[in-house]
Amino acid sequence: GYKDITNKNLVIVRVQLWRKKRDCLHGLGICSIKFFPKEKSSLDNNAKGRTIDVPIKMENGEKYIILYYAQDVSRFTSKELKLTVDTNLPLGNLNIIAGGYQFRKDLGDYGGYLIPLSKK
Repeated sequence: GYKDITNKNLVIVRVQLWRKKRDCLHGLGICSIKFFPKEKSSLDNNAKGRTIDVPIKMENGEKYIILYYAQDVSRFTSKELKLTVDTNLPLGNLNIIAGGYQFRKDLGDYGGYLIPLSKK
């Protein structure tokens, strides 16, 4: 299994959901990612309800994030559950590479997505 990085090195990122090419309002995807802001006022009020905070995890020197579903999604097809990133998303010296990410039912209780963070 995957191991969490130690708490002293815990890094949280804020992920804005939905497709960038659809103005971050529709479509299963990731619109943006940034390091967790220290100031509450830095949260874009327009993005409330469309952002989640997740830890960066690491195994064998590879960093990644996991997005989990909080409820059963088995009624959806694999095509409907494909998560799309429209453009490379920078995060410091890392990137989420543009492309499609397949749903993995082996993650968490209801499945999710393992998204690698690639070095620039």
